[in-house]
Amino acid sequence: MRYRLHVTLATVALVAVMVFLAYGGIRPQSHPSSFTIGNSTFDFTAYAFNSSSQLHGLMNTTVTNSTLMLFGFGAPGVYPFWMKDTYYPLDIFWIYSQSGIHGRIVYEVEAAPCVSYDPSQSSCLQYTPPAEANYVVEAPAGFLRAHNVTQYENVTFVFS
Repeated sequence: MRYRLHVTLATVALVAVMVFLAYGGIRPQSHPSSFTIGNSTFDFTAYAFNSSSQLHGLMNTTVTNSTLMLFGFGAPGVYPFWMKDTYYPLDIFWIYSQSGIHGRIVYEVEAAPCVSYDPSQSSCLQYTPPAEANYVVEAPAGFLRAHNVTQYENVTFVFS
């Protein structure tokens, strides 16, 4: 009888914690679903928040006009990117955000595809920002120009 009471109390406590978290308690960190620049909002279609997905990025992926991949890093740093096995040109832009909501583009590049069978990948260019960032966005080539986005532009992340 005593064992059942402990199991029942533990179950009730677990359910209470789950309900608390689900309905407005302390919420786990979520990823932004989109971002706003100027008066335009754009939805992310892919995410890379761990080292495995960050290494893969858009490698061997079909990139469409709506492809927008967000890379999130735990802390600001200088994160170089390359285009190994990426078949489409991309706009890549680095964002520094102290708050996790509002940020600023600190660097942008138009990156050329690089499909190389050299194991060292030495023929692929590496794109290194001159400033620290904690987010990077990969978008189809021409995205920045089409939306008149420039370096130092303000960015707001939207969470849903």
